[in-house]
Amino acid sequence: MGRSVASVRLPLNDLIAKIERAKSLMKKEEVIYADRIIESIKKRYSVCYLAFDSADKAALFAVAVELMRLIDHADSGCLSCKERSERVAEGEEGEEKVRQA
Repeated sequence: MGRSVASVRLPLNDLIAKIERAKSLMKKEEVIYADRIIESIKKRYSVCYLAFDSADKAALFAVAVELMRLIDHADSGCLSCKERSERVAEGEEGEEKVRQA
């Protein structure tokens, strides 16, 4: 028999509670990454949980899928990456002009 929705969500809630506790101990600038991990787990957890025998393995796989998606997006030459590179290059040029003056 298949697992019920409740049995999938219970380990998810426990795992998210653990991440929330860890998040409270993190530096302020790192908290956003913990939030993103929680979001990526919630997106894919129920599908992954059906394929794995533990909540931790399912969550790890969900985060790995999200990381691979982000890497592919960055490698595809998304505008945000190009814009970031251009801004860095412009910033370096601006600093050189200031030094020369």
